[in-house]
Amino acid sequence: MNKEQVKQLYLSDGNCYSGWGYNTIKGFVPDGCGKKYFKDYYVYGNFRNGNIEGPAIVSHDFYMNTGHFKNNRGNGWGLCINRGELSEFGYYENSQLIVDLSEFVYWYFNKMRSANRDSNMLNVYTFKESHDVAEILIGYTGTPVQNGIGLCYMGFHFMSDGSIWMGNTRTRRFSGSLM
Repeated sequence: MNKEQVKQLYLSDGNCYSGWGYNTIKGFVPDGCGKKYFKDYYVYGNFRNGNIEGPAIVSHDFYMNTGHFKNNRGNGWGLCINRGELSEFGYYENSQLIVDLSEFVYWYFNKMRSANRDSNMLNVYTFKESHDVAEILIGYTGTPVQNGIGLCYMGFHFMSDGSIWMGNTRTRRFSGSLM
């Protein structure tokens, strides 16, 4: 199936979608990076055959959950931010936090927030060929390095392979001050 990109398309379930997917006899199916709007929230991330699969963010305006998803449920590493404060970090099964590691990352989250970098903290990177999500960065993007000077990527990097990198890197590769 050939993927195509749509903008503000209403799906058969009545919800609006912008992103990659494919057409079937029954209608358009989200597949790849996309944003689906529901009544009180939206999901932005990777879809597979209409389901949230891989890195994604579920945003309820002031409350957001970012993590790895399988079958529309949080399964893997994730974090929750409530009104700008880190409220949970750890490992999820069926959208329930089962290993809470929040106390180990508060220091980094606070360091990140105090970096005085006024920019959007949600950044989504995709693979060019498949249009799937490669990484979701909750943090700050880097800037081009000129004469050895530039800002690093700083934050929580949710990778397509199910891993999470936390820390700073200049290249978005697994090098730098990462945990």
